[in-house]
Amino acid sequence: MGPVQVLRVAAVAALVIAGSVARAGADETVAIVDARTGDVGVRAASRAALIAALRDDGLTPLVDDPRARALVGDDDTTDGALADVALARTRERFGALDCAGVREPGEAAVTLLVGREAAGHDERERLRVAWSYLLLCADRDGARVPAQGFADRLRTLGGSPAIPADVWARYPDIDAGSELALARLAIVDPPGGSVAGAEVWLDHRKVGVAPLTIAVATGGHVLALARGGERAGMLLLAGEAGTITIAVALVSYAAADRALTAQVRSWQAGAPVRPAEVGALLDALDLRVAIVIEGDQRASVWARASATEAAALVGGGELDRPAALVTAIRDRLTAWSRGPELGVPLITEADLDADAGRGAKKPTPWWVYAAIGGAVIAGGATIWALDGGDNRQRIELTFP
Repeated sequence: MGPVQVLRVAAVAALVIAGSVARAGADETVAIVDARTGDVGVRAASRAALIAALRDDGLTPLVDDPRARALVGDDDTTDGALADVALARTRERFGALDCAGVREPGEAAVTLLVGREAAGHDERERLRVAWSYLLLCADRDGARVPAQGFADRLRTLGGSPAIPADVWARYPDIDAGSELALARLAIVDPPGGSVAGAEVWLDHRKVGVAPLTIAVATGGHVLALARGGERAGMLLLAGEAGTITIAVALVSYAAADRALTAQVRSWQAGAPVRPAEVGALLDALDLRVAIVIEGDQRASVWARASATEAAALVGGGELDRPAALVTAIRDRLTAWSRGPELGVPLITEADLDADAGRGAKKPTPWWVYAAIGGAVIAGGATIWALDGGDNRQRIELTFP
């Protein structure tokens, strides 16, 4: 075979190796962790460009897996986490003096928290916060009927120092001996479901087991049911007469990924993102790469080649410019495909001496042969260029 043919073979082999490196990790699955708080929909929209960029590069973002919802703080299996999000939105709207915007997230937080209360969780502090926002805004808007209900619920929980004395005065505690109009509240099964055996709480007090019918004073109330990992909560307004029938649908909150949810919740609460926690998360997901979104737009890339290694921060970038994040992942996958990290010795004399002492030859790692093969191919052009000139040298490679 002449020099030209050998060069062609070397070039083809080099292209094959280069192609295999470029394709390395093409189907790599990447976890996306959203450690921010705020509106679930807004945060989801901000991740869209990153997800698209990963897919365009041949990577697989972990978004169609049930665990993905826990990673971004949108996990229906944890009503406590959803309540945190609702309270954050309530606080944000209240801070912006937007009382019209306080009502929806504030009531959402209450309905989630009373369900947890009925299930045995101590939610008094978070409920006080939610009721305080609702009372202050209802009072400012002149909505006396709901405001009276909010004040009554807050008193049941021990009050709140956030409520000024003049606001309390406008919504006095109703004398238990006063004549009150009563209505009847019937709690029944929803279509295709059952509430049998669920504990029923009304206005933060247990009143019985479903199904049941109870008398309630006219005005605003909060109702909650809980049965095992299933629960429900709702606000209601009782009229002056008749029976109010409510078909309650219990929602399952039996978290399948409590560890993932707890870790993401911790980061959302301000805990630092550390290698050990990221490594545990990658262990739980059986993945090698994760992107952690920590600020409004800032994100970091964490990776490790195997479960025996510590997770390392390998890059970062902005959500609206995801190319830097994708490049950091691609560079790391390519480095893994080429062999060991820089600085890692291929073999040492101590290894050889130890093997000789045991009378056994240590198997040569695959990447050693890969490195030798790459060197041979890369050097092929130089060898034949020299051989094609006037000054020729004979080079022999002898393999065992």
